[in-house]
Amino acid sequence: DGISEADKFVTKAGAHAHQSMAFSEAGTYRVGFNFSGKLAANGLNIISQEYELLFEVEEADHDDDSHGHDDLAIGAYSTGASPFSLSFETKAGLTYEIEASHDLKKWEEIGEVKGNGGTVDFIDQREALFNSQYYRVKIK
Repeated sequence: DGISEADKFVTKAGAHAHQSMAFSEAGTYRVGFNFSGKLAANGLNIISQEYELLFEVEEADHDDDSHGHDDLAIGAYSTGASPFSLSFETKAGLTYEIEASHDLKKWEEIGEVKGNGGTVDFIDQREALFNSQYYRVKIK
């Protein structure tokens, strides 16, 4: 639908936020961002230069079974802080690797589950070390 003034996102001073975008069609997208605010010291309005990002979106191949795996979908997950848990459907004979990251850059394997053809549950028993923790499941 494009980006418009309606997509503006405001945060309070000292805060941070995470945003996500989705693209409805394959193609190359050039998206520009600028940041503005009012200086607390003197009330002066400032605006940054434009920062431009280039996104290349490929068409999804829904018929591609080159990995020989069914799609992986998380069935449920906990929203409480600790302990984190998730459940997902498995395929017998496959191995599933659970990974965690606090910054979405460095990932660490924290568990492995053998597929049994049904739903499996995973509970992260580690002590929470970060304010934010991200998880992903990979088929080995």
